[in-house]
Amino acid sequence: MIALFFIILFAGTLTAGSIFYQQGVRSPLEAELARLPGVETAAVEPAGGWRTIAPTALRIRLERDADLEQLYPLIEDKIRAAVGHRTVPLVLEDGRTPALTAALGKMKFAMEEALATGAFRRMEEELHAIGEGQGLDEVRVGIDRRFLYVTLRQGDGYLHHVVPRDEEGTLGPIVSVSGTGLAPEKTLGEEVSSDG
Repeated sequence: MIALFFIILFAGTLTAGSIFYQQGVRSPLEAELARLPGVETAAVEPAGGWRTIAPTALRIRLERDADLEQLYPLIEDKIRAAVGHRTVPLVLEDGRTPALTAALGKMKFAMEEALATGAFRRMEEELHAIGEGQGLDEVRVGIDRRFLYVTLRQGDGYLHHVVPRDEEGTLGPIVSVSGTGLAPEKTLGEEVSSDG
């Protein structure tokens, strides 16, 4: 009888925690993120089972004209206010095409080299040259103390890519994916499973 009481108490605690998470964290965070200029949609993906009070990932669909250099720090601030210093993977969805993904792949060497050497001006020139060679309509590169931001556009397609300059203090892994349901690509220095 006592064991049954503790099982019911445990299940009730989990249910209450899940309801609190939904009402107190998940819904407000999704609404806050979706209100940011440049964010199309935002979704908190909770863990399954008994861990439902902690998010496993945040999915944010970015608009075509999102200004990553202005937007990403705002996204980080909203997430930090909601989850504190927990590590939470961030999935940035965009409208990438195979051509844009291929162009980004050609640019990664220059980005890695700049992150290692600090030669960001040369990297910017190389990225623009690669973009021109790939027939891209636009290559936008931004940088701040913590991140490198790249936006590529070609026709109706657009790709947004954020690379941490230093993993220290980031929310967690940043994964850029197609908003069309294609498997995520590898981000710089990180393996990403195709079931994400």
